[in-house]
Amino acid sequence: MPLLFALFHQTPIVVASICFLIFVIIFHICAIWYGVKATLISKSVSSIIFVFIGAFVLSLSPCFNGWESAGLISGTGMYIFVFLGLVFGCLGDILLVFRKIFPEKRTKYIAAGMVAIALGHIFYAVNAYFYILMNSSDDQLLRSSVLLLLPFLLSAAIAAGNQKLAPRMNIEYGKLKTHVLIYSFIIVFLLISTYIGSITAYISSKDAIWLLPLIPISLFTVSDFVLSTNYFDKDQKPMTPKQVVIIHVTYYLAQYLFALGCASPLYTSINPDEAALPEVGQIEGAQVADSPSENAVPTDSAENK
Repeated sequence: MPLLFALFHQTPIVVASICFLIFVIIFHICAIWYGVKATLISKSVSSIIFVFIGAFVLSLSPCFNGWESAGLISGTGMYIFVFLGLVFGCLGDILLVFRKIFPEKRTKYIAAGMVAIALGHIFYAVNAYFYILMNSSDDQLLRSSVLLLLPFLLSAAIAAGNQKLAPRMNIEYGKLKTHVLIYSFIIVFLLISTYIGSITAYISSKDAIWLLPLIPISLFTVSDFVLSTNYFDKDQKPMTPKQVVIIHVTYYLAQYLFALGCASPLYTSINPDEAALPEVGQIEGAQVADSPSENAVPTDSAENK
């Protein structure tokens, strides 16, 4: 059974998942009907919980359980980049809520939140890039290197086009124009590189588990698109309940899936029963049993051979 599903036999994962769901619901209630402080608390707790889930999943990694063969640039070790993405995502969530608590510093908190979340996206993109590198043979590496350039070019074009289309969508970036340009490049880059990495890995391995990252990254993109139309609306209209639900359900579901390891299928495809390490005593006993004794008397069957 894939580790992704086996995780739900872990009590901390089940408890944290239930708490996560509860606080995400509380956050939506607070964001729609109650004050800013209640929103800050519920949103912060929700984000901290998905970081906790990520930390627990990371603690199960062979890299942190004495598996010498699992280095940091392995399927399991790459999850550390996903975890760093979760941490910066949590930090960005908290900073963005502060824009409402201190409206006079709204621009600064939005900029700081965007930088934090963008750094998280960069870590996710690093993870996606290793999909391509880890699933490329020597003769495919050059072709894969060309594919690595494709997200750069497409992301630059789309980010620039976003700036041009903003006035037609009643969007004004103001002092954050440069920040939005860079952030747009990063989120599109993450989207394209993840799709290329996942599809390349799927073609190479024929294992559908490599397509899992497409779910959270697609949810991320939907969330960021709807969020930007609200944050930078010229009329500064407050979020409608529908926008609140779309933005945060897609966002938190994406982070939850990332926390469970959907961004590192090599990790989630490990069979925990097969991967469990034997005890040291068992290894020594097996070696004794397998090695012939110097004084052993050959059996009849051995003599006949």
